[in-house]
Amino acid sequence: MPRYLVEHYFPYGIAEFLAEKPVRALIEANNGTEVVWLHSYITEGHRRVYCLYEAASPEAIRKAARRVFLWK
Repeated sequence: MPRYLVEHYFPYGIAEFLAEKPVRALIEANNGTEVVWLHSYITEGHRRVYCLYEAASPEAIRKAARRVFLWK
């Protein structure tokens, strides 16, 4: 399966986002989809996160991102 590196930007930092959406819940949100999260890299300022995924297509990642980022 192809691998994709995706950049996410968090204006107030990743910690605020993760306080609302724990990592375990984010991983579980992708269960049963075409997207598998492999690893993330967080920049020194904690505002940019680079995530490595295996996915069938870029559109599968976009669909998963919409589900995760809009989920409350």
